[in-house]
Amino acid sequence: KESSAASDVYKRQIFNSWYFTGIKIALIAFYSFVVAAYSSNNLEQEFRGKMFFGDWLMENPLFVIASAAIVAIVYQTLYKFLESNLKSTNDKSEVAIRLVTALERPVDRKRERFAEEVNNFLRVKETNYTTNKVFKAITKPEDQSRLILEALETFFKHTYEGIEFKVGLMSIKNDQIDDWKYFLPRNKPPRTSLEDLRLKESTISRCIESMQTEIIPDVKKEIAKQKAGVTFTTRYIKGATSDKEEWSQICYPIISVTTKKVIYVITVAASKRNFFKQSELKNYEWVIEKFAIRLALEHSLECLLYQKL
Repeated sequence: KESSAASDVYKRQIFNSWYFTGIKIALIAFYSFVVAAYSSNNLEQEFRGKMFFGDWLMENPLFVIASAAIVAIVYQTLYKFLESNLKSTNDKSEVAIRLVTALERPVDRKRERFAEEVNNFLRVKETNYTTNKVFKAITKPEDQSRLILEALETFFKHTYEGIEFKVGLMSIKNDQIDDWKYFLPRNKPPRTSLEDLRLKESTISRCIESMQTEIIPDVKKEIAKQKAGVTFTTRYIKGATSDKEEWSQICYPIISVTTKKVIYVITVAASKRNFFKQSELKNYEWVIEKFAIRLALEHSLECLLYQKL
């Protein structure tokens, strides 16, 4: 890890220094003088007399001109490689920063409520203002769950610009789809009916059954498979989905630590085919898990408040 970090620092120093600019200027100057020498007797004599390869350069103009194109391609390729490599490193840092930023919002809101209610409790002398009421005012699990889901949507939208996202939280009861608890954006509600989603071939139903993350890299391809006939390989229900939509989807189950059953399914759809890929499963799970843990906590608080346990 230390070696990798040192390598990244070294490449960054080269990339951000004057090295590349200096090399570029030197190459352009060299080839400019060589080409100019082909039309100037004085420059040609200078090259032949003072440069080690002067005679060879003057006698092989086609090779020199061709090599200029090759050098330009190699230079640009190397530059792009380092730029891409460093961009990837920066992206990882940015993803971490945006993840922390997104998660801070619901925490800050709960902290504000906590401070406000404790302050009110200390000021108000009414006997009916009990600690139980303070607890209920502070927790508000439904509001917190909504904020957490909004934070997840914000994370995806700000991390991957130019892509539309739909984020939902499906409530699960008795191993069956119950209803959408939240769905974002609010102006674009889900179009597929709950009846269709409850079919065992739907992605959410598959997620409940397997109790594992389900990924649909290409919704359009799944719809085409469905049109050919529903089989055991069907993992997506078309519903009201347009045949032209090239979306990608992931479903993440939140499992109760007490009942060992799925209590929620987080759904994220991206308006880009193959945005969610099986090869990146662990990365997606790592991100979504941070929000899932907090949603599970709010679910427990909700059960406690309304005595659903």
